[in-house]
Amino acid sequence: MKRVSTRLSSVAIAASVGLATLVSVGTPAGALVNPAIPGLSLSGLVSSHPWSGGSNASDVEGLGYVPGDNSMWVADDNGDRIYEISSSSGSYKTKIDAVTFQAAQAVGSGTIPAGTLSNPTRTDDLESIIYDPGADVLYVTSGACCNTPAGQPPYNPTVYKLTRQSGKFQPTSWQPLPEGQDATAAGWRPGTGMYLGKGSKIKTYNFATNTIGPDISLPVSSIVGIDFSDANTAFVTTASANTASGRTTADSDSTIHRFNISGSNWTEDLNWKFNLKNTGMIDARDLAIVGDTFWVSDGYDSRPDGDHPIFKYDVGSAVAQFVAAPATGNRPLTVVFTDTSTGAAPLSWAWDFDNNGTVDATTQNTFHVYPNPGNFTAKLTVTYSGGTLSSTQPITVKIPTGAPGGWIVDAWGGLHAVKIGTDPAPPAVNGGPYWVGWDIARGVATLPDNKAGLVLDGRGGLHKFNIGGNSSTVTTTGGPYWQNWDIARGVSILPNGKGGYIVDGSGGIHPFALGNNSLPPRAYDAPYFPGQDRVTGLIIAPDGKGAYTVDRTGKLWPFKFVGGATPAAPNSVALVTAVPMQGGALVADGTGGLTVDGWGGTHGFGVNPNGPPATVTAGPYWVNWNIARDIALLHG
Repeated sequence: MKRVSTRLSSVAIAASVGLATLVSVGTPAGALVNPAIPGLSLSGLVSSHPWSGGSNASDVEGLGYVPGDNSMWVADDNGDRIYEISSSSGSYKTKIDAVTFQAAQAVGSGTIPAGTLSNPTRTDDLESIIYDPGADVLYVTSGACCNTPAGQPPYNPTVYKLTRQSGKFQPTSWQPLPEGQDATAAGWRPGTGMYLGKGSKIKTYNFATNTIGPDISLPVSSIVGIDFSDANTAFVTTASANTASGRTTADSDSTIHRFNISGSNWTEDLNWKFNLKNTGMIDARDLAIVGDTFWVSDGYDSRPDGDHPIFKYDVGSAVAQFVAAPATGNRPLTVVFTDTSTGAAPLSWAWDFDNNGTVDATTQNTFHVYPNPGNFTAKLTVTYSGGTLSSTQPITVKIPTGAPGGWIVDAWGGLHAVKIGTDPAPPAVNGGPYWVGWDIARGVATLPDNKAGLVLDGRGGLHKFNIGGNSSTVTTTGGPYWQNWDIARGVSILPNGKGGYIVDGSGGIHPFALGNNSLPPRAYDAPYFPGQDRVTGLIIAPDGKGAYTVDRTGKLWPFKFVGGATPAAPNSVALVTAVPMQGGALVADGTGGLTVDGWGGTHGFGVNPNGPPATVTAGPYWVNWNIARDIALLHG
């Protein structure tokens, strides 16, 4: 069928799937494989413009495989000829032109006497090629098209028979088909014979008697190709009737269907339904089965280079797979997930971004923002008619390196910017508490998203402040509160942003939740000094599995949370007795941190095996005035 239609070159399509223009695929022996969940993979393209070692084809349509010759015969609709190419290399062997077809003689049917020669109206629309392996005969069908002279019938569909002459196939006879019975598709069913296909119907055909069987309706439309893997299994290609110039692979509805045949019943096996658009196919035509490989011609006319490539698909088991980009990066990390699974049309997709057993998304492609650092496992589960397949990939979210600044909180709740090394000063804050003349503020912590923070008062109250013009709606639940008892001493927030902990003066660790989250796990093996007001700060490790408490001398006491791990031992810790130490914080990448004394002096420490971070280059300092209460740093 002649179709007018512009698009990607076969070379560009090959590049898009990482292939050369031609990839040779061998011919496996035996029947077509039959996996539980089948999949197709594009294994190569055969360019027809030109054939390797031969001339250009104008419009690739029908395909017919002759295994004994290691040949694929290809019908060229616009060129009014057929080509023989190697089914191993795709290289050109020979061709048969229209004039040779026109020398064939009619078998003799109806009003057409035996011996009548064919003519250009019968060779103007070569469509399908069929091989009968039992008789070693080729058949070529033609349809209705373009060069019918005035006064002639508008259709002259024909079936040509090609037999071997001196070892080579040559058209020797032909039969006319009734008007409207032109076959856009045809194939040979073992044990039965030839089938013709058009629209949504197929039917048997007997060349010797020129008889057409009754219609068999299939639940598809626009049939363009037929082949049989065995007597009980048919494969059908379909494509849209819309072939206008300007189509792309995104417009393609080219599809391979499988039908299981039992008596007169043809039942579609949806587990073998393959849409070909993602492989570069625009307008599918005929299908031929070569071992475990499908050859499918593309009849799209408007590629800029004029090519009509033949696509080669290996049949195997489906594979669930996806691309995560980027899979590694600094927090917050936005990862785009693209499904690249192979197989028949999936029924559904299920994404689990952190492999915790929950379904986070159900579209084929999606994205997710990982706000917190850590090592995650993303999982895709694809459901097919034959079952489910899954694939996982690691996602690594890092804390940015460096030591961004933060704030020291004074006893009245005032927040004072701290600049570290050459990093810029932190943004302005607003909305926090301020108790003029009242020594009640005890701790400060920033949220992982760097949009807000919390100031702790001595009774355990938590008071929000905003960072950098944000207006956070963060809420806290479940934390401790000691009415009229100044015992709270430090606060820190988990890196997942779901909660945090308050430490009291004796070292008791008290969890609280952020938003609608549940309380975080309790502390395990944390130091405790009954009756002593000794602990002044709390620092949670970057992995959220453990923490340090800070005592009044500046000593750091590591411990873990239930189900977690004790953090690495600190080093180069400054111990101060002249003025009490009041709290501390880790820099963004967790390699070290700072403790702060009551005057606002900062003291660096490292986390094994690292040394202390860069020094504070700007911040408050109140000599001889015990007014600083804690320090918090941004999270990078």
